[in-house]
Amino acid sequence: MPVGAGSSCSSGRRQRVPGGPGSRGSSEPGAPRSGAPSADQRGEARRGKSRWILLLKLTTTVGLLAFLFARVDPRRVLELVRGARASWVVVAFLVCGSAFLTSTLKWHGLLRTLGLALDRWLLLRVYAIGYFASSLLPGTIGGDLVRFGMLSPDRGQRLPLVASILLERGTGVVAMIGMAAAAVAYGRRRFATVPVLVVVVVALVSIAAAIAVALDRRLVARLAYRARRVRIGGARKLVMVLYRLHRMVRAMPRRAIAAALVWSVLFYLGTGAFLFCCCRAVGVSVSFVEATSVAVVVCVWMLLPVSLGGLGLRQAGDVYMLGLLGVGSAEALVVSLLRQAIGYAYTILGGLAFLAFRRSAGPA
Repeated sequence: MPVGAGSSCSSGRRQRVPGGPGSRGSSEPGAPRSGAPSADQRGEARRGKSRWILLLKLTTTVGLLAFLFARVDPRRVLELVRGARASWVVVAFLVCGSAFLTSTLKWHGLLRTLGLALDRWLLLRVYAIGYFASSLLPGTIGGDLVRFGMLSPDRGQRLPLVASILLERGTGVVAMIGMAAAAVAYGRRRFATVPVLVVVVVALVSIAAAIAVALDRRLVARLAYRARRVRIGGARKLVMVLYRLHRMVRAMPRRAIAAALVWSVLFYLGTGAFLFCCCRAVGVSVSFVEATSVAVVVCVWMLLPVSLGGLGLRQAGDVYMLGLLGVGSAEALVVSLLRQAIGYAYTILGGLAFLAFRRSAGPA
């Protein structure tokens, strides 16, 4: 017997060949494990999921619009469209534009507090371009990503810019849900229906939980601990970004947060004025308070990501809420379509602003 032939047998253990299938170092760093999907397969799965979500949103949009149009007389709709008052349509268009100005001024104030001095006119153009992108992209944060990308910040400015967008969005959602709850409480005899109460209560609970998480001091300690424990470079970097972002948001002066909330309330008052003007254009008689109540509740309704750009969902919300005020389905649908059409007009303006921005940023 050759020397050593029985030594391994007598020990009762098999010798592992370095790099063999039984050793821990058999797989090269970065190589996919046996049976695990590859990067291409994961990417294809994500694209397939996105296509299914897009298809479901398209189906919901078409289904809601078909349902609403089936409940009205087309001749009555055409009659209302032809009889719309041009003066009130122009006023509605201008009031809608003031909402962009209000949001831009709020964003400018947050950026200035975070140490970023950017021109108001530049922010207004970027905000319009973001609105254009959010109207076209199927996601809910596409416009925010475009706003971030178009400002092309330096490395030291990226985190404050992200914080400003989150605060601009967050204060708007808080003001919207608070005003919706106040509107339902004020008009409880008309608005306190099961669908409205469910939507508002769920929104209130969600925003209360989000605020509690954002203000939790222990979360900072947990993020810092996770950042030290995570070994994967990309995950560690993400945890560190969340940690620094959380600290930056918590360090915002209360006065700046209060000012942003005031701007948000003004924005939604403008949204109510916009709906009020659209109602007057069609000949629907509602008060400013009623129009504002309907507008903010429908905005909460539209937080549900179930349609393309809110199309169909906004119309369903407008018809239902205005119906609670005694407005006919045909009149409410035309009011909602007028709101949507004016919004699309500003989408076109945002697209033109995008083309102008690209032309000015291009080579001379």
